[in-house]
Amino acid sequence: MTPGLQNRVREAHPELSFFTMAGLAPAQSGKKKAEGRDERASLLERHFFQVSEGLAKFPTSKANADDILDAYACAWTAMRIFRGEAGCLPDDPPRDEKGLQMAIWY
Repeated sequence: MTPGLQNRVREAHPELSFFTMAGLAPAQSGKKKAEGRDERASLLERHFFQVSEGLAKFPTSKANADDILDAYACAWTAMRIFRGEAGCLPDDPPRDEKGLQMAIWY
């Protein structure tokens, strides 16, 4: 990573994305439980179509359902970055010794 690439490549965390999607509310169940997967899929269906149907068709030998949901959440954050709607933690990120911003986007 370089400071120049950081204009295009950002770091996101799916749980922070889900927290933001839910109106700054924490998840009620863990992502490995069926209730937690359903909760996250429901949040994602506001922004993507047929999330639950896609999960049902994806072979579990390729990826776990929670990993797929996490990828959707990061794609949601990427769309928000593109539209100029995303935020980051901290609000005014410091830079490391290479000049890279130390931020997580949501």
